[in-house]
Amino acid sequence: MEMVQFHPTTLIPNDNPERLFLISEAVRGEGAILRNYRGQAFMQGKHPLADLAPRDIVTREIIKELKLNGGDRVYLDTSSMSTEFFSNRFPTIYRQCSQQGIKLTSEFIPVRPAQHYFMGGVKTDVDGRTSIKGLFCCGECAESGIHGGNRLASNSVLECLVFGRRSARYINDNFKPCDGKKPQLMTETASTVVHTNEFFSQIEKIIKNTMTEYAGPERSFNGMLKGISILKELEEQLDVTYLSTQYHFKVNNMLQNGLAILESAYNRKESVGAHYIIDDEVK
Repeated sequence: MEMVQFHPTTLIPNDNPERLFLISEAVRGEGAILRNYRGQAFMQGKHPLADLAPRDIVTREIIKELKLNGGDRVYLDTSSMSTEFFSNRFPTIYRQCSQQGIKLTSEFIPVRPAQHYFMGGVKTDVDGRTSIKGLFCCGECAESGIHGGNRLASNSVLECLVFGRRSARYINDNFKPCDGKKPQLMTETASTVVHTNEFFSQIEKIIKNTMTEYAGPERSFNGMLKGISILKELEEQLDVTYLSTQYHFKVNNMLQNGLAILESAYNRKESVGAHYIIDDEVK
């Protein structure tokens, strides 16, 4: 669960969308260059591949640049490409940037890192089966073991296609009709404390801020401990809180996933791929 991949270049929007728009790494593959607010190509000398370095390295270098110079963004310079080439090669990116008022390829694209993909999840076998009979997982919710500490570009598509197909085959080959008995699924709780949506909204905000601060592309043992402590306090509050809406359960699930990520990260003592520890002291 600690293997959370961050995409180095997400478009900084003018509004507040539910999901951020990714500027594909293929843009840098075609010659785009990352620059800081001074216009300096800061990836030069940081890695033999410079702007084409692995995404976890590019992400951390962007974060270092932001810490060094302040601000919330760096820039993608696409001026090495003609407008005609870019619009034909990346029509969706071109359209999205145009909607944001960015004139490509004469103007820079403002970008920053953001959480992109989970490489850990519900453990499965090669047919997508989990430890719960009848529950199959594939894609981002599954830990199939094919990614390791860094997901390679487009592996997620192959993962969904391969394991989705294998799961379907297994289900079709082993399907047994129900015996006619209607299953009874119940959850029981002694929780009696009722809170408003505003309470859950505040909980959600704290979870997001905690994960951003302590479970990001750069992690420290003390930071992870602090994050775990914060989420444990929230867990105590939700344990005695009545969950009655889909949103309430969503926030509770966010909390459980956040704890799983932080605790898994704290228990892995070495830097591996997307799990990068900035201090050497092993706790």
